[in-house]
Amino acid sequence: MTVCVRCEKPMVALDADRPTNYQFDNALWIGFHGGYGMFVDNLEANLPTNTEEQWVRNSDARDEYGYCDYFMPEGKLVDNLDYVPTYNEERILPGRPDYEAVLCHECAHTLCEWHPWLAKLLNPHGSHAHRRQYHLEHPNHRGWDYER
Repeated sequence: MTVCVRCEKPMVALDADRPTNYQFDNALWIGFHGGYGMFVDNLEANLPTNTEEQWVRNSDARDEYGYCDYFMPEGKLVDNLDYVPTYNEERILPGRPDYEAVLCHECAHTLCEWHPWLAKLLNPHGSHAHRRQYHLEHPNHRGWDYER
């Protein structure tokens, strides 16, 4: 189960009939990207744990008669076309950020209140919609759908 990284409240799927690990009701996904020598350089998490599987050994690449269709010196390896990398840390967001987290609606608004520069970037009062029940429970809350 996916929970808010701040308050640990379980995240609610937008469609109750379709379980998801990504699309939640007014959730804020945060992903940090970096690279070599940058502020974020999560080298350990970005290296696949199954690197050996990306290669096919010489004997596996030969046909039934022991021949190879391409030059391959004895003991060398060739790429495995079916290779799919796996990592120590599960990633949900596209593009595999170095670090990622999800915040519930309330915690996302709190984050924006604490950091005005982030509120300026995200526009928390005009960036997302609300369900009718939320309107009824939070009459003072603003959102782009309240303007209608």
